[in-house]
Amino acid sequence: MSLAAVPTLSPSTQCRPIEDYFAALEEAKLAVVALAEPTPDDDCIARVPTMEAFRDRPSFLYVRAEKRRRRRDP
Repeated sequence: MSLAAVPTLSPSTQCRPIEDYFAALEEAKLAVVALAEPTPDDDCIARVPTMEAFRDRPSFLYVRAEKRRRRRDP
């Protein structure tokens, strides 16, 4: 699946397997260099108590990918 084939998503209405996103990155010859699943901290929950529901169930996945470098033969 190419990145061009990934439709615009609305987080509240559509869900895709993580595998689809990583397959698109692999097809584009990108390597994942960072990955994070941010969750609300205590300060955020104190300000917005309903965020407690997302402490153990992240809603976002941040991925940083870079173009793969060609390996040089020794």
